[in-house]
Amino acid sequence: MIISTAAILYFPLFRLTYLDSPSLIAEYLLQNETFHDPVTITVPPISQFTNNFFLNTPQFTGGHNYHPQPYNTTYALLVATKGEEGEIMLNQQPIENFDVEWMNVPKSLDPDDKDLVGAVIRIPHGTNIIRNNAGHNFQCLVYGYDDRESYGFPAAMALGKYRQ
Repeated sequence: MIISTAAILYFPLFRLTYLDSPSLIAEYLLQNETFHDPVTITVPPISQFTNNFFLNTPQFTGGHNYHPQPYNTTYALLVATKGEEGEIMLNQQPIENFDVEWMNVPKSLDPDDKDLVGAVIRIPHGTNIIRNNAGHNFQCLVYGYDDRESYGFPAAMALGKYRQ
């Protein structure tokens, strides 16, 4: 029995992780010559995808002894049902307007799961709305980095059916 399936980015490839017991999945972005501070992002399982994300990204990076500066990069990692790529909107504009390359996500072991595709898009700093106009659920992880620090978070998780 598959309890949870999580779509995870191993840049530039998507892979699925199959679990048969409760687990916490996280994406870990390592420090390298491009950006500082590693970051860990909780990856929601497919059962917690949602269809509408209202998110705020950090405007500035800095530190105790540094003058604040805007982040150089902010991205959204999206995982959606194959065929719905044209329904995903960023700030009321079709995602396809943003030079997006969708990749197939490997098929789940669960025969009831749908085919998934994934993409990484660059998003503007500040407040953004990402939604599926067809009303179907998808995943959105947000991350960014510059020469000083990094950040990352799931844009949302549908927890309603898991509340006690």
